Amino acid sequence: MGNDVRWVGNEDGLGRETEWSVTPLQPDISDATALENKRLDITPTAEDLGSSDLIKLAQTVYWYPSEVDVSIRPGWFYHPEEDQQVKTLAQLVDIYFQSVGMNSVLLLNVPPDTRGRLHETDVERLAEFGSYIGTLFGNEKLIDGEILWKARSGASREYNVKPDETVNTVMLREEISKGQRVERFMVEGLFDSQWVKLAEGTTIGSKRLLRFEDVAPSKIRVTIQETRDIANISQVGAYYAPALQGDTLTRQIR
Repeated sequence: MGNDVRWVGNEDGLGRETEWSVTPLQPDISDATALENKRLDITPTAEDLGSSDLIKLAQTVYWYPSEVDVSIRPGWFYHPEEDQQVKTLAQLVDIYFQSVGMNSVLLLNVPPDTRGRLHETDVERLAEFGSYIGTLFGNEKLIDGEILWKARSGASREYNVKPDETVNTVMLREEISKGQRVERFMVEGLFDSQWVKLAEGTTIGSKRLLRFEDVAPSKIRVTIQETRDIANISQVGAYYAPALQGDTLTRQIR
């Protein structure tokens, strides 16, 4: 953490359900910034770091995105007895969805061993992880999801799914060079002329990933239920994430 990125508040690979990169929270680099954070009663672990109500009380806001840190092993340093405790592929994918997929930057710790090298088990798992993520998001199921969409509160847009494709994951992205604006949204699928809710969320930011049961809709509809001024949606994507064997991390979303 520092002047350009802030600690999310845990070391479990878990982002917030509502994660604002635009926040009144200031880097703790001077007495003045510390006093302002104290006046607003906010810290990196505060539940609310960017609501409209909080911003109204603030003197200024910062582009201060969160960083989620977690180790591929039980601890931060190498221990040979932990060679069989490297996180499974399912656990790493779960972490990806709950960090990068929640508008955060992922810092995955991989400690060098006593040779000064990354252990073979860690390297193999990283290769599996990279291959899975690359294959998953390299197989787009939508036909027209990369068209910039300027949406006001209440606006909806429909996207065509490729014929006979099954999906269980949706990605939304904002054009963050224009700021972060979406406060609440919903995703639906069209089945035999009927729209069915698949997922919903609050913030989007750089990237928001949502998972649901396997479905085969003909269309995906995104509704921006609440936004600050005009939302700039740069991409909507739909994908099929293959099931993984092994334990996943079950956590309470804050």
